[in-house]
Amino acid sequence: MFEHQIKVLTSLSDNRELFRKELKKSFKWLNSREQSQLIQWLKETYNSEYNIHVD
Repeated sequence: MFEHQIKVLTSLSDNRELFRKELKKSFKWLNSREQSQLIQWLKETYNSEYNIHVD
């Protein structure tokens, strides 16, 4: 599931609104380990573009 969500988010990266909506759905579907991986991936991939702040 994590890999699928990465693909989906990558494909939506040009549309901030859709990206945000899909990101919210991702956190509902992923388990805690995958959520941590997603947070790390977001920071590494989109932090400069989206200014990611996750606590």
